[in-house]
Amino acid sequence: MKKEISFIVLMSICGLVTGLAVTTILIAIASPDLTNQILTIAEKQDFVTMTGIAERIAENTTLFIFLPTLTVSLITALFCLLVLNPQITITNLRSRTAKLKLSAVLVTLAGVYLLAAVIEYALGMTINRPFMTFMSDNNISGIPIISAYFETAVLGGLTWLIVGETGWAGDLSSFKMGSADKKARPLECLALGALAGILTTSLFFSIDWTFNRFFLLISEVLDQSGETSILGFKYLGLMMVTMLTVCGCMVAGLTLGFAPVNRDWGYRYRRLILPGALAVVCLLSVLGINQHAAVKYDLDKKDLAQAAGLSSSAEQSKTILLFKSADNSSGVLLQEWPMAVEGYSMMGKNIVTLSEENLTRIIKYIDNHPDGSIYKYTAFDVLFKGYHALWDIELGREYQFKASFHLMLPRIMMISSMKSLPVTDRNIGYLRAFSDEKIWYFGKKIIPKIAAGFIHFNMFDEAGQWIKKAEQLKSDQSEISDWIVIPAAPMLTAGKITGGIKVNGYIPANTKVALFSADLTGDKISMWNQPISMVDARALDQEGRFLFKNLGQGKYTLALMTERETIPFGISADRIKVKNLPGPIELNIEKSVVDLGDIEINVEL
Repeated sequence: MKKEISFIVLMSICGLVTGLAVTTILIAIASPDLTNQILTIAEKQDFVTMTGIAERIAENTTLFIFLPTLTVSLITALFCLLVLNPQITITNLRSRTAKLKLSAVLVTLAGVYLLAAVIEYALGMTINRPFMTFMSDNNISGIPIISAYFETAVLGGLTWLIVGETGWAGDLSSFKMGSADKKARPLECLALGALAGILTTSLFFSIDWTFNRFFLLISEVLDQSGETSILGFKYLGLMMVTMLTVCGCMVAGLTLGFAPVNRDWGYRYRRLILPGALAVVCLLSVLGINQHAAVKYDLDKKDLAQAAGLSSSAEQSKTILLFKSADNSSGVLLQEWPMAVEGYSMMGKNIVTLSEENLTRIIKYIDNHPDGSIYKYTAFDVLFKGYHALWDIELGREYQFKASFHLMLPRIMMISSMKSLPVTDRNIGYLRAFSDEKIWYFGKKIIPKIAAGFIHFNMFDEAGQWIKKAEQLKSDQSEISDWIVIPAAPMLTAGKITGGIKVNGYIPANTKVALFSADLTGDKISMWNQPISMVDARALDQEGRFLFKNLGQGKYTLALMTERETIPFGISADRIKVKNLPGPIELNIEKSVVDLGDIEINVEL
């Protein structure tokens, strides 16, 4: 009994150590140094803590992970061997035959597992494939699951047959199967080993499912942050340690209950009480938590569209015409603009069809989940991208600003765009909010961008303060553009660009015109460069005119979005001729107003 209790305790400790090791490895992997960016004060504290832990782990991997795991694993493996065959004792190993027999048993066992590994590699199959399916685009089912059960059943049966007291090892008195006083029971060994392997595989599948569900719950809700947080790792560590400790205890119980030893079935039934009771408790606990999370946090919803009740019907794709240069040969670029956006989270990619109704439902979804949900951060991501994609720039920036308090990428994009936005009280308010040192921590890569925003808004005193902060942090001057140098003369803050557009002699319906900063990257507008480069957007009025005002000093590029019937996106740009084609537009103090006149677009349909 002492040996059995020791084995259960050791297996539990092995699970605990493995859980700690996995958690520390995840911290080391998922702790990027983002202290050069803009972080909330809480995020800054978390990243400093996690970075410190990651550095200590990297410096002491052997001490923290390798040695404890190896030591506990070896001791546990030894006790497992003694459980499978109580005849392996110091007394029985005194004879030369016993030593040779045990050596042959271990070599044969190692050969079986090596052969299995070779076969897996040759067939391109691995026992790990059905497990750890988190963030997989494919549902793991069918043949991979069957192969996992088959492999563990075969390996379990062979292990029991080779090592077991009722198998080949016996009492180690000879190279025959069984013991000197009892016959071997090879079929029983194979059956018990296969059953133990199948039940253990089922346990691993359950752990995989539980890990996937709880990992999403932790990363999207319980850690209370859209970014990596130390609170999330605490929950993750607690989950891993608890789950693997209980798993180790259950595997120990299964091993004792199905061990290939000379015991009656009453002995086996009693040993299976522990894993059976733990299985019932764990099942009820996991299902209860899962049901609560499904109701309160939408854990059972497959995507944001289902969670928020979004419509799948959308308008057809529109056409974007980008005016790149002032010549008629290659002055325009055509592209399709789908009426859908992609939101990203730990749940994977969420594609949402674009409509005012869907975006309104997403706003209500966020409001209806004040305690968070699995799709809260995805909703923020989709919301600001969606309004930007509709070229509703004011609402796009409003929800981008709100998303910035939860997600890092929107705030970095928004701060990067400040050096070209219209000079309005609202945009200045955004910049002031991002420069509040009571809320934010500022890394050396973000400070020059804040300084550039204040310069663009003609707020030189504030810009000077931020340039001093950059110098104190020793920002690399080679990486800081000329725009952070305070100019000698005031900056333009009331620039205007106006003009009119016709397509084939008519004012195009449902058409918007947008102004982009001259540093628009690439030859296409995308959801990655649009929030940074789009300055303003306006719908054409009844006379086909547009007006951009409150513009700052700089260079701009014009683009329009219209219906595909007006300008098909699938045709060659050579079939589009533009009269009075606008090239890059430059505004400064001397040239504060630009009238582009009537831009006449002729499309060969």
